[in-house]
Amino acid sequence: MTNDINNIADMYPGIPFSPVTETSADISAADTSIPVKDVAAFPPAPNYATLSDGEKHETVVYRAVSNGMLRDVVRGQEGESRDWLAGAKIARFYTAKDQQAFIDNIGWLDGAKTAYNPNILHNWDFRNPVNQRGQAEYAGNAIYGIDRWQTGSWGSRYTLMSEFVRLEKINASSAAMRQHIEFPSRCSGHRLTISLIARITAVVPGETASVAVICDGSTGSRFWTLGDTQGQFEHFSYTFTAPTMQSSMTVSIGIGTATAIGTAIDIQAVKLEMGRTSTLTGDPPMDFGRELAICQRFYEKSYSYTAVPGSNAVAGLIGTISSGSTFFNGLQFKVSKRIVPVVTIFGRTGESNVLGHPTGSEDLPGTATAFQVGTEGISRIQTSATNSVGAGARFHYVASADL
Repeated sequence: MTNDINNIADMYPGIPFSPVTETSADISAADTSIPVKDVAAFPPAPNYATLSDGEKHETVVYRAVSNGMLRDVVRGQEGESRDWLAGAKIARFYTAKDQQAFIDNIGWLDGAKTAYNPNILHNWDFRNPVNQRGQAEYAGNAIYGIDRWQTGSWGSRYTLMSEFVRLEKINASSAAMRQHIEFPSRCSGHRLTISLIARITAVVPGETASVAVICDGSTGSRFWTLGDTQGQFEHFSYTFTAPTMQSSMTVSIGIGTATAIGTAIDIQAVKLEMGRTSTLTGDPPMDFGRELAICQRFYEKSYSYTAVPGSNAVAGLIGTISSGSTFFNGLQFKVSKRIVPVVTIFGRTGESNVLGHPTGSEDLPGTATAFQVGTEGISRIQTSATNSVGAGARFHYVASADL
């Protein structure tokens, strides 16, 4: 059940001691009015009534009561709609429909209270994901693509489509995309729910994909199968208790080795949250600016947002001044990094580990290395070549603190 208020089940009042009366005439299976000997035996409409002859039973809903009749009756709410003879017993009993309404509505309220339960995953809305690396497609094993999401096997390729990301199995290996959780021990022993909105495009009808939460490697892992959705987006949700974890927790969406090449799963959104109820369908769209800043704790670049790192893009180049083999004018990162990052310098041509010419389109000689790197930035760039004091240079950088 989703947290849409339209999904609240109807609940009707009872009447003390459930007095029993009888039908006052025969009725057929198609009749929508039921004559009764005592209408005072029933609560106000709308409500349930149950017919019985001791062997057969039928629960109905009546929408009105007048002139000794239950009227606008919807037959066969429990049991089959059937003919009844005059004198059949009828009463407002407590029914299985009542009980199920209690269960469903309590579940709805539990979900509604946490309709915006925080998502443990980052960059979770694939309708408009953060994609600082700038490519439309990522393939291979353990390759980071859209921010915080990594390919999980050599059979993996995921592509940014309109309003979703498509994960496809492209060879005999398995395919997966995964996210490593930053503080796994904080989830230890908690009731968690993983959910996603996805559709499976199966090459062979009936083939499946899966979701796994991998805890401390293979220890304590949880796996669920996603069935063939026949081309329709569906909401999948699974609840589990996380084991005690010490070192790692990974959410992985995958397609197995036995599945036909070309099988794909299209994903619109995915969520991992505390509690036993999925609140994904009640979430507003991801706040892109907020999520970009979160992702930049793990990875940032000097290039324009849409530029691919390692390209010869001019926009965003940073100027610096030489004192010989050292270029000062250090830089401050856009966002504090979760750990000291690995910083790669790129020159004017897009070549790594070099500095670019201050005005031209070529690179300067020598190898360039970020020096005195911290979580907030770098103090200077060291080169293997000696340059004139006061000479200028330009560069791009990438700072990676990915898990």
